[in-house]
Amino acid sequence: MTALTNRHGQSQDIDYDEVGRIATVTDRTMQRALNFTYDSNNRLSTVTDPGGAVYTYAYDTSGRLAQVVWPGAIPGNPSRQYLYNEPVNTSNTNLPYALTGILDENGGRYATYRYDAQGRGIASEHANGIELHQLSYNADGSTRITDALGHDRTYRYQTVLGVKHSAGQNQPAGPGCPASASHLNY
Repeated sequence: MTALTNRHGQSQDIDYDEVGRIATVTDRTMQRALNFTYDSNNRLSTVTDPGGAVYTYAYDTSGRLAQVVWPGAIPGNPSRQYLYNEPVNTSNTNLPYALTGILDENGGRYATYRYDAQGRGIASEHANGIELHQLSYNADGSTRITDALGHDRTYRYQTVLGVKHSAGQNQPAGPGCPASASHLNY
């Protein structure tokens, strides 16, 4: 792929380096570009924005994204840090690649992700419980999701040729709206 064009006709050109990694994405309309570099393990190392500011990506010894450092023009070079496999968020199960949290530029908890012992996501929330979404897995293979407003939706799945596909969803009635359901047949 060498270009993307959206339905409004705005296009971005994509240029690749000698080993096939994206090196530059240029917005044709605004004549702005993002430039990408990679480390010796082919992981994203830097992104340079149209103003010349450089965002740096750092990885831990397991190869997981550990930190994104904002450009040097910002006082103190703030960064986001990524946390993995915190026992309190993995049901005390060793899930070494499970992203369990993000710390913001001030070192405060920005987001938390929780998993069950099988490694399935069971909750996602921002600081202080904002935007809490919870998932529960039912014996019949369906999944119930409770959104940040406390509304429940149940999603059903059907396996076709060994691949799970969405088979529909239902949600109970709420204030000002009736219950709804959708069904898909394969």
